[in-house]
Amino acid sequence: MSARLTVLLFCLFLLLSGREPPWADANIAYQTTQALVDRGELSIHPSAPSYFFVERAGKKYGFASLGTALAQVPSYLTYKALRKLPGLPQAPWFALASHLSSALAMALALALFARRAERLGAPAPLAVLLTLLLALTTLCLVYARSPYGEALQTLLLLWFADLVLAASEQPTPKTLLCTGLCAGLLINAKLVYGPALLIGLGCFLLAQRARRLSHNLTAVLWAALGALPGLLLLLGHNYVKTGHPLRTGYQSGQLGLFAGHLPTGLFGLLLSPGKGLVFYSPLVLLALFGLPAAWRTARRTTALLVAVSASVTLLSAKYPVWHGGFCYGPRYLVPLIPLLVLLSVPWLSALWQNAPRRLALCLGLTGSLGLGASLLGCSLYWDHYCRVLSAVQRQAMSPRFSEDHHPLGYFVPQFSPILGHAWLLSHVLRHDPDLNRDAPWQTLLSGPLDLRDEQARLRLDLWTRDWLYGPQRRYGYGLLLLLSLGMVGSGVGIVRTLRRHQPERAAIDQP
Repeated sequence: MSARLTVLLFCLFLLLSGREPPWADANIAYQTTQALVDRGELSIHPSAPSYFFVERAGKKYGFASLGTALAQVPSYLTYKALRKLPGLPQAPWFALASHLSSALAMALALALFARRAERLGAPAPLAVLLTLLLALTTLCLVYARSPYGEALQTLLLLWFADLVLAASEQPTPKTLLCTGLCAGLLINAKLVYGPALLIGLGCFLLAQRARRLSHNLTAVLWAALGALPGLLLLLGHNYVKTGHPLRTGYQSGQLGLFAGHLPTGLFGLLLSPGKGLVFYSPLVLLALFGLPAAWRTARRTTALLVAVSASVTLLSAKYPVWHGGFCYGPRYLVPLIPLLVLLSVPWLSALWQNAPRRLALCLGLTGSLGLGASLLGCSLYWDHYCRVLSAVQRQAMSPRFSEDHHPLGYFVPQFSPILGHAWLLSHVLRHDPDLNRDAPWQTLLSGPLDLRDEQARLRLDLWTRDWLYGPQRRYGYGLLLLLSLGMVGSGVGIVRTLRRHQPERAAIDQP
């Protein structure tokens, strides 16, 4: 069923995909992808602020890890392979093709979530339902349709946790090699997951504490062998961009790495009205209710998921730019969303058996709230509202703040991007150019602001707006048909699989 679920989600994410090419961090990574494929180099030619890259010997390199750029290679190769088709719109095709890798990575991650949920005791229909809720009602949807690196990180972090648990149960050389390989890939996706690798190692050794020391050393060596390619790639990339294998280049472009105020970052990431995870993905609240049941029934899994989630959250909160700059929601926490929802699986499985109405209430409430936030995030590219916040900052507040930092949008409810996207979307749908008429902050600021430039840029962020009109519509309708057929075919296959397994379970349950 995992393959069908992957196809279903991949087609769904592409069907809801955006029309914007890679911007900001994603643009730097994609330029690196293009340099690798076209010139066999890592140096790029960015027209971006200096904090996006590091310079060495007159050449510029993206300071971030190389994983995102490598993951985008299939997207760029697909673009190059098809770009010469007659009548194919070049700019829209470039933008849409850049979303392919993210859509696939998030689809694979959520299919992996469904498999692990079943291993935690969830009935197959519940596992599929939770997977669809993750796909549609959390930030997973927003970042599956964007060429940023969060989708790749979500896949690798979930795969790493899954492999650690599998290796703890059956430490075969194959499983240990795969675990190490995934660890090497994860650290190349983002360095902040380094502590998560140590946590995984600690959980594995605790699970194997009854075995002989020689056995555990052999197991660690197998995992280290698997991680070696990723480690060499990381050190080699560091050397190329900084001249030293242990220097990453982050210090030269950031505002004091991990020197942020921890309480502010934690509140901002979790509970603030503009960036709080609970507002953008309320499904994660079920983890709080499910934690006691998870600890009773799956202690090893619970300890690993909680420790990994806590380490990533704490490190992200200490980062001065904890909010992620121009983005929608707390993007640094997106890879944690499936891990947190896994903590609710034992409790939800019990509700599935004993209290289906209570289960429907929990999933219906959190799912409906999350669906609204996710669809608003997909309707407009987040830069539109970020530019509005910048205009407010310039015209009504102190100009001393960097435009990359919008404290009003993080901590003042009237400036929340969720409200802001709803406000902008209503004007787009009504073709109303007067943004000042019903701005959500009217009770806080006196007098109108000049938002004409921001209003002129507004457009719906749906790929179909570029593809279903004009001479290229034959390609647009062809893509639409292909994705729809993929969804219908895989969906029918999933339903048949669930029905086929139902009689078997019923027979097992009979006395």
